[in-house]
Formats: sequence, C-alpha cells, structure tokens
Amino acid sequence: MELSQCGRCIPLKVKGLGIDAVDVGRMRETLARRGRRFLKRILSDREMEDLGLDAGGRAGGADIAARIAARFAAKEAVAKALGCGISRVAWKDIAVLRSGGGPIRVELAGGAMEVARSLGVSEVQVSITHERTIAVAVALAQGE
Repeated sequence: MELSQCGRCIPLKVKGLGIDAVDVGRMRETLARRGRRFLKRILSDREMEDLGLDAGGRAGGADIAARIAARFAAKEAVAKALGCGISRVAWKDIAVLRSGGGPIRVELAGGAMEVARSLGVSEVQVSITHERTIAVAVALAQGE
C-alpha cells in the first residue's frame, strides 16, 4: 500500500501486527451476565450505533454476540499491533467502525493515538471474521 504525499508515493512500513480470537459463547455469557454495563465499558456510542444496538445495549432480535466478539477481538488485535496490549490503552480509545456496510475502519483516540504517534503509525487496518463459535481479528499498523 502506498500513501501519496506532496505528489510522490511513500511506501508504508509495517510497524506492528496483532491478532486475537474470542469465543462467541463466552461473549454471549458475558453479555447475559453484565449486559449494558459491559458494552458501555468497551464500545463507544458510535460503535453501539454502528452495531445497531439501542441505548440499553439490545439489538432488534439479532444474536449480536458474534459481532460484538469480533469488535472485541479487533480492539485487542489493534492494541497488540501497537505493541502495548489493551492494558495501556482504554477500550474506547480504539473504535472499530463499519458504517453503511463499507470496509471496516479503525479510529484511534487518547492513549491509543499517543502510542501510535510515538511509533510513527499513521494507519491501522483490521480484518475481522466470525462464525457461530469464534470471532477472529487481525490488525496491521503501518507508517513511514
């Protein structure tokens, strides 16, 4: 991938790579036990809206556990790609969005943005997938 800057192409270097997997059944149990409180801790309002969750953290009849597990895995993978794990950044510092069915994008804020800048990371890409029992995400941090 190349980024155009001032009329010339600058190849981006890989700064970090992260991967994570989440058991969908375990996420379903967590949602049943902790529900909205858990969702408000890990997801921004934009992510909740993006996932089609109402203010109470409920989706209209859909089994949302696999999709939430995939977002959770993506956040973990991004933190790993930044080389710090989720312990050094807040869950909401990493937003994983997919508005209008387009490609997934990552938006960093707060501590995650600070770590990214210190590493020279200018872009984070993520790929997620989920099945009935497992959700997996891979994140690639790139910069000059």
